Amino acid sequence: MESYINYVQETVEKFKKYANAVDYERNAVTPSLVMQFMANFGNVVIMLNAEYQRKKIDHSHEKIEFDQWFSERLIETKAVLTKDAPKSFKIAVSEIEAQVMVDNREEYLERKKRLTTKEHEVSFLKSLLDQWQMVGQMYQAMANNMRQEMKTFLFEKSVEKSFTGMQEDYRSDAPVVGRRRAVEK
Repeated sequence: MESYINYVQETVEKFKKYANAVDYERNAVTPSLVMQFMANFGNVVIMLNAEYQRKKIDHSHEKIEFDQWFSERLIETKAVLTKDAPKSFKIAVSEIEAQVMVDNREEYLERKKRLTTKEHEVSFLKSLLDQWQMVGQMYQAMANNMRQEMKTFLFEKSVEKSFTGMQEDYRSDAPVVGRRRAVEK
């Protein structure tokens, strides 16, 4: 369990730095940080997917080994349990499996824990990959909103200049209706 927790913490730390678009000095999301995130997004998806595929392979190999080991124990245990029994004697598979688990308790638990850990690693990475995709969509929406706001701002400035004929001394913090020349004395 400890190794799984360490794996999760290391993975989260590795990718967390790519998800941050907050300028903590300004306490705001800045266009440059959003663009930096968007630039890194494809690389992060590739890295996450590669790690996900690697962990899926690890899990598959662990499952193959576990299934092989368990099948061998089932055959051995069935032979022992039916050794002196008449040919008409049948034993349920669940009884044989239970006997295997009891007879090989330590090894069974160790193998089962390793397999379960691999399953959780795969599940964690799949969840992280899905969440990363959602974060990417959110950042895409923010980038689109920022683009639209900049277009609106530039259009508004253009309209203001054409109506007022003012340039540098124009007061842009005043409401749209009633904006006037800011005269500093």
